[in-house]
Amino acid sequence: MEIDKKLNPKIELLEGTNFSVKEKEEILSIISSCFVKFDFIPLAQIEYMLSTMETERIFHSEFVVYRYGNIKAFLSFEHYTNSQSIKIDKFFCNPEWQNKGIGSSLLEFLFSYASIKSVRRIWLYVNKKNKA
Repeated sequence: MEIDKKLNPKIELLEGTNFSVKEKEEILSIISSCFVKFDFIPLAQIEYMLSTMETERIFHSEFVVYRYGNIKAFLSFEHYTNSQSIKIDKFFCNPEWQNKGIGSSLLEFLFSYASIKSVRRIWLYVNKKNKA
């Protein structure tokens, strides 16, 4: 699947609490499809994480999203101004859209944001079974 620039793919910074129900469903679908494809956490844990209680926590962050019609990939992060750092909390791309440079584009966007905000450190934790 090639990315057609005429269809106006865009990357934008959003507050997670401002997502519509449809956007939240798109994000949860991406998370679910990645967990299933890569099989790095048990199904019961996936179901718990995507339960109502846990999903509300997911959306209390800032997001960088890649849209191509709808959301195809995203990363969520917390900006700690007191330590001039950013922690990437979630970083997912719809499996059908992987290996197209979208993740790199999201990171480049975040790096630009970090530079403007005088961030000195960016980090994330990765599941040890994650092969992506």
